[in-house]
Amino acid sequence: MNCTPPAQLRRCNLENITYSDPGVDEHRTRLGWCQAKDVYGETCGKHFSWTPPHPQLFCATHCRDVDHDAPCYFLKLPTELRQEIFKYLMPTRTIDSWTVYRSTKCNGYPSTGTPGSSLCTIFPTPLLSLYLGFNREVYEEVKDVFYAKATFSIDVSRNGVMLCGRRILGPRAPDGSSYQYDTQQTNDRFIQNFAWSLVRNYSVNIAIEKGYVAPGDHRMSGWDEEVELYDVRDFVVVIVYGVLAKAHRLDTLQVRLRLNKSDWDPEYILSSTKLLVGPFERLRCVRKPRFAGVCHGDGLFEQYGQRHRAWNDVNNRSVTPPLPEPLTVLGPGMPEFDSLAVDWERCLAMEEPSNILPRSPMTILFVEFKTLHNKLAKIMPHVIRHRRQCFLHRARVAREHEDIVSFRAVVAELLACWRHRLQLQELERAEVNMVLQRMISADTYPHKDQGVIKVDEAQSSGVIIDLI
Repeated sequence: MNCTPPAQLRRCNLENITYSDPGVDEHRTRLGWCQAKDVYGETCGKHFSWTPPHPQLFCATHCRDVDHDAPCYFLKLPTELRQEIFKYLMPTRTIDSWTVYRSTKCNGYPSTGTPGSSLCTIFPTPLLSLYLGFNREVYEEVKDVFYAKATFSIDVSRNGVMLCGRRILGPRAPDGSSYQYDTQQTNDRFIQNFAWSLVRNYSVNIAIEKGYVAPGDHRMSGWDEEVELYDVRDFVVVIVYGVLAKAHRLDTLQVRLRLNKSDWDPEYILSSTKLLVGPFERLRCVRKPRFAGVCHGDGLFEQYGQRHRAWNDVNNRSVTPPLPEPLTVLGPGMPEFDSLAVDWERCLAMEEPSNILPRSPMTILFVEFKTLHNKLAKIMPHVIRHRRQCFLHRARVAREHEDIVSFRAVVAELLACWRHRLQLQELERAEVNMVLQRMISADTYPHKDQGVIKVDEAQSSGVIIDLI
């Protein structure tokens, strides 16, 4: 939103408040007109400045005349009536996982951005903050209604998981360490404060970029199609156990898969779809699960992938335009999809004592193997392999197929690398000890404390050195 010189002020939707562009730091002060009325009904209209996030309706003179101890009649309304009032203030559309730069006005939503463009988001955190500053009781009531009624969108790709404009989960380096983003502390604070247990509605969008590598993204230089599928699937598993399972009650869950290319074989699309949506079948007690289908669209993958890339925006939010609706390649009306969707939705809707099944023994075994691999990778960087030869990838393929024989073979190969390192260390230690023995034998000069060291004594001294 552009500032309008010379006053550098723009008017918001409320008649009594004029505010400046929030994307410019020096224009943070808002200007308002006093709404106090005298005995004749005339409005004061005196200009005053106020600071967000709490609006001010009266000038300093009339603020002193306000009875701050007056009762709040709104709180005297029945709770049921207040809940109905709150519903009119709730978002009417899905709270998307990304934000977007637009040249138009933000339609009343909170905005931040740069001159010439406004970064709009419909995640109404300022709305909840306003209620929190107004009254703790009102905030608690609004919070329950908000999280119960709103639908939150989650975007999953090989670049991480996005929710409410925040990267709640990102890719890891080959040695298992996390990539550090400038907004990591902000994201961590969001994860801690988000009311995961109160959310009842989610929409999950899974994106397979299939080979697109952004300029300067060296982490994706060793791209492999199968590896990307399993990378995204691992993110889906974390979403199932770390996000969806935390909800006390899931009313609706919609899952959609997006592909960037149309040259996949139909059978391969079906098998990949089962692989990616399979982790959701661990969920139970979902009232209205829905598998929306599989779509693709050439030319969309670059925009979709940029939603998740950290360098797009200093606030770790996307700056890409909304995507057009892609073409459905596997959806309702197709026999293969209908059979898959019916079984998938029936599985999620089953009533169980717990809303999620426990992890399988192979999954627990893989977690321990991953810890071992990451530990050895820091000691022996040469064990880090890429693409399908990666130890972790081969182990997770065996995990998904419940193939314990292949899994143990991968473990044995990794341990062979460790034993080879130990053997090399033993050889190095033996060589150094041999050279040290010769040096001691050659030193025949007298010492202050020991006198002259004889050659026989030097050879039988048994001096060793331990490099480990």
